[in-house]
Parts: sequence; C-alpha cells; structure tokens
Amino acid sequence: MSSSSLQRLLNKITDSYTIIVLTALVLGISFPTWGIFLTPYTGIFLQIIFFFSALKINQTIFHDIHKEIGLLLRANVYMLIIFPLLVYGLKWILPWDITLAFIILAAMPTGMTAPLLTELAHGKPGLALFLTVTTSLLCPLTIPALIQLTANTNVTVDFVAMFLNLVTIIIVPFVLAQITSYFLPTQTKKIGRISKPISVLCLALLLIGVIASQPFSFSSQTMVMHVTWLIITTVFFCLMHIAGFFLAYHSTKKEHVTMSICLTYMNITLAIYIAQKFIQNPDVTSILILAMFPWALLFPIFNRIRERFEARRVIVA
Repeated sequence: MSSSSLQRLLNKITDSYTIIVLTALVLGISFPTWGIFLTPYTGIFLQIIFFFSALKINQTIFHDIHKEIGLLLRANVYMLIIFPLLVYGLKWILPWDITLAFIILAAMPTGMTAPLLTELAHGKPGLALFLTVTTSLLCPLTIPALIQLTANTNVTVDFVAMFLNLVTIIIVPFVLAQITSYFLPTQTKKIGRISKPISVLCLALLLIGVIASQPFSFSSQTMVMHVTWLIITTVFFCLMHIAGFFLAYHSTKKEHVTMSICLTYMNITLAIYIAQKFIQNPDVTSILILAMFPWALLFPIFNRIRERFEARRVIVA
C-alpha cells in the first residue's frame, strides 16, 4: 500500500467517531485488565486533545465577532448555566443517576468538532468556533458550581479541586497552544498535519481507560438497563437539538443551526472524565459512555432533516 493510500485510509478512519467509539468500547470491555492501566492517564490524554484542538484556533476569529456579541453572551449564559439548571428538573421524572448524567452533559462546553459540523450543516463555523473557545475557558468555573449546587445532597464534590483540575486540563493546554502558535508558526503548521491522528488515538485510549474501570456485564438484566439508558439518552440529544433552536430566537437560519449544534455536540469526553474522576458513580459513567452513540450518530440524521426542510421551503417559495 502506498503512503498516499495509507494516509487516505488513516484520514477516513479518524473522521469516523463511530468507529472510534465502537472500537474503544469493545476493547475496554473485552480487555479490562489491560485497559485499566490506561485509567490513571485519562487526564493526560484529555490535555493532549485540548492542546492539539487549540492549535487550530486562528486568532483572527476575534476580530469580527463583536458584531454578534449579544448572541454570544446569551448563548454562553444559556449553555453553561440556564440549560443545566433546567435539566436538573428532570429529577422529578427520571432516576437520579440518569438525571445527574444529563446535568453533567448539559454543563459541558461546546465540543471541538462543533465548528466542522456547523460548516457541514451550512451554519456559521466562525461563531461555533468562538463559542467553543468561550465555553471551554469559562467552564472550569461553572461546572464545579453547577454540580455542587444541583448534586450537593447526593454527591460530595470538592469545588476547588475540580476547578484546579479543569484549569490544568483545559486552560493550561489552551494557553500553551496559543504561545506555541504565536512563537513557532511554521512548526505549528507541521504539527497540525499529525494532530488529528494523535488526538484520535488519545480519544480512543481515554475511552478504553474509562470503560475498563467500569463494571460492564452482559446479563439479561443489565442489557435491558443499558438499552433503556441508550434510548433515554437518544431522546435527550434530540431534545437538545430542539432547545438549541430556541436559544437563537430572533436570529438568522444559520444562527439557529449553529446554536443547535453547539448545544447538542458538547465535549462528551470531558463529561466522561469528570464523572470517572469526581462523581465516582459507575452507573453515571456508564450512561455517559453509552451517550457517545447518539452523540456520534445523530448529526447525519439532523443534517438530512435540515436539508429536506430547506428543500421544501424552496419548493413552497
């Protein structure tokens, strides 16, 4: 196989989060005695992912974003504070473990893949990228506060410890990446060519390490429970898509699409890491791991619905 063919194959694999999730899940469950050795290094894997993701951020995005400052402020408040508090109300209709998993998901910053997904859906990738940056930099403050506020009677969380941990996981790699890109622009471009495969490898290793630490079993009772969790999380992600459209009221069609994607496709790997390190509830972590399936699979469905809806609007017009 030629080097170009190998590179195309590698790019195709790294573009498929579904393949990554399935492979990591199978390996983590099948070889837990080996995967458990990766568990202590999940934080390092996440730091590497954040560092390479931050290298892709072009500082010129900050120049023209002042035109949408109102929408940005509203989006950050809604995504990081209001929406997680609304999700807290699900405790009246859902078991607490599922509710807590959803609170953690809702409190997460926008995922690093959101700008790409927004571009594919004909939204505003610049706006999505700026939201990714702002929510990621603010979440070390909001996540510990929200978890302590909503789960203080059920979960004991050290606010300072979680805050400092998130600073080292998110902000430190971000700052290092910006310093690197500023002082070493040529080397940064070279690193960018291999950043995606390395990030994907770290994502797979992170998931294997987390999954291996969870007591997954395949009895009939647990299988029914896991399928139930999977159905509920899928419904939750569908509702997040809808909620994202309401976030961008009085906005353009592209802004509606952008907000829906930014709210729905949060940084789920960070959620899994937080649950595994601080919540230490196997059921909550397992729910978040299973949530990766709708997280990875729903976007093509969403984009197809959007395309059909726009096609009908053109026909009607």
